[in-house]
Amino acid sequence: MTLHRLSSVTIGVPAPEPVAAYYTEFGLQAHENGSFSTLDGGRQLFLEKAATRRLVEMVVGVDDHDDLARAEAALSAAGHRPRSDGER
Repeated sequence: MTLHRLSSVTIGVPAPEPVAAYYTEFGLQAHENGSFSTLDGGRQLFLEKAATRRLVEMVVGVDDHDDLARAEAALSAAGHRPRSDGER
């Protein structure tokens, strides 16, 4: 299974404001909707309010549909619920 890129990550946190301040201090550019971007990667990090700190969503890129099918099978076997649009 070849994963070619981590396209975006959405993190749920109880208090988004201090976390947003941390990522801004780290050098990411903050946007109004709780997203952050780098100069070369675009908007890749998203924060949202949640009861506990957790991974909400992770978007990865693969080389082809076979890799996508293998990634979905591996995630399903691990107890996750992968969702694919078949294009990313």
